[in-house]
Amino acid sequence: MKKLSGCFLILLFVTCANVYGQQKLNFTPLADADTSLAPIETAFNGKLDAVKVVGLGEATHGDKTTFAFNFNMVKYLVAQRGFRILLIEAPNSVLVPLNNFIQNDSDYTQASIDTLVIRTIPVGAYRDRQTAALLKWLKDYNLGHPAQKVQLLGMSLDVKPNTQLLNDYIKRYDPQSAHVITTKWENKNYKSMNKWNDVFNWQDEHTQLIATLDDTTKKKLLYDFNNSKQTLEFYLDVDYQFIKQNKDGSNIIFVHGQQDTVPADNFYVKLRNNPAYKINGPKNRTMQLSAIRDSLMAVYVVQGAGNEKAIVWAHNDHVMKPETADTYLLMGDHLNSMLGKQYYTIITNYSQGGSIRAFGKSMTIKKAQNPMDGQTVVKILNKKFDYGSGIAFSADLSTISKYNAVMNTAGLEGTFGLETVPWSSFDALAIVGALQPRDLIQ
Repeated sequence: MKKLSGCFLILLFVTCANVYGQQKLNFTPLADADTSLAPIETAFNGKLDAVKVVGLGEATHGDKTTFAFNFNMVKYLVAQRGFRILLIEAPNSVLVPLNNFIQNDSDYTQASIDTLVIRTIPVGAYRDRQTAALLKWLKDYNLGHPAQKVQLLGMSLDVKPNTQLLNDYIKRYDPQSAHVITTKWENKNYKSMNKWNDVFNWQDEHTQLIATLDDTTKKKLLYDFNNSKQTLEFYLDVDYQFIKQNKDGSNIIFVHGQQDTVPADNFYVKLRNNPAYKINGPKNRTMQLSAIRDSLMAVYVVQGAGNEKAIVWAHNDHVMKPETADTYLLMGDHLNSMLGKQYYTIITNYSQGGSIRAFGKSMTIKKAQNPMDGQTVVKILNKKFDYGSGIAFSADLSTISKYNAVMNTAGLEGTFGLETVPWSSFDALAIVGALQPRDLIQ
């Protein structure tokens, strides 16, 4: 498999060191703890004039060293290059309260930003002081530039709430079924998984009713139901560990290491029993879902950008351009196809190993040692070209070797694998300092 799913991160090192010779690699030095925009200005001034969308990659979501570089890139692109949309690899429903905060002109305190981060962002690496600092900068920029405000949008798959599916469609077109479902939901102990099961089973059982709706309503209903189902299916498929069936027909499912019991007609169990999951070869069910996710994310980026210049902040693997004969396309492939030279991608790596924030099975976040410590790209580049932390470009890197680069990829934060890609998969490579874990807001 040349590409892995959207949660994967990329670290890059070079093979075939014997072909490097004594060539000089042109790069802009990037100090480990440099808070100035000078290196970025030196590297990118004059290179982004025709660019509409910048894909800003990160090797891991759990590392504040990479975040610091990307944060500086946002400052540069917004303040000096006129970019007005910042799209984050997260569902837009999560970003709405954060965007509302940076759009309004009200006063604020640091404590109010911290509270907003805790209340809005789910448990994960982004619930931290780095995100709070980004929000503060965006808020201050918008207050100082009321006619040129930046918008903060999400471009990852979103799930329309089951209550909204119930109210917008089932109550309107099938009040009797809606009453039955609402009665079930009045029980405070009724599980969220069962609520989803109720609305999706309603869709399966009322295909004839749905067929009688006018075309516009029917199209919107099917989009909302199917998009939510596919999104839940993708996230559950990533977190799925084991299902076994009880004698009464119910099933035991483990998600995030937690056991739950679901009925025999549960939508996810039915999906898991779909023969497509058992297809052998490169296009298994998880890969199909990943391909759907990335193609939709590309659409969300283009729609979110509109006529404005936009920044897309996501894993390196999502923002990269076409590789070779891939098993399936990711977001960067689609954006490159849609935008051509107007799409520019910057991927990141780090000069030394260290600790990152990693997910535990119960969705807790802990500090995890980077297993690739001592095997990063800079170890080879520094030896051959005196290249420490800095910014280099694909055109220059390709001159040191005609061979492809070997990429380290991750399935989850802190776990690594390998794949091969050509230099043309990105426009620029930023080597930042040593990995440091992000500062969580408790």
